Amino acid sequence: MSTAVTCPVCLDPITAENPGVRLSHIEKRTSPKHKFKGYRGEVLACNGCATTPNAGATGKANLIMLRFPEFTGEWERHDCQNCALPILLAPSKLRKTAFCSSRCRVADLRAKQKAVRVVVTYACAGCGAEMHGRTDRKYCSPACRQKAYRSRNADA
Repeated sequence: MSTAVTCPVCLDPITAENPGVRLSHIEKRTSPKHKFKGYRGEVLACNGCATTPNAGATGKANLIMLRFPEFTGEWERHDCQNCALPILLAPSKLRKTAFCSSRCRVADLRAKQKAVRVVVTYACAGCGAEMHGRTDRKYCSPACRQKAYRSRNADA
């Protein structure tokens, strides 16, 4: 599932020939309700803009500056596991997954959590009807619970 993502500095599309690099950035805030001058976050910029000093300082796309990670070795080419966007990351022996942004990482995690859910059905202790949900429930409804209570206490 490939999406059209553009570099926020030069507005070129991020493709296999021009892969993206995940960087931290500072964004301008012009609203008077914001007490601080900038918003810090992460952005996916193209490789050319990521290696340019002071990229984004011209004011395009509301960016103040990009912070390029201090790394001088060879970058590893990966595809985002959620949106299949080509990205460059610093090599790591610990990395098991590669995502272009935290939004893609969270979307992938939520998709995996939905796939893992298992629906367990069990019988109601009062009427024997099948039910699912919490496994510590004994009765399918409050009416069934009350009916079982009355039948237990009728004998006494």
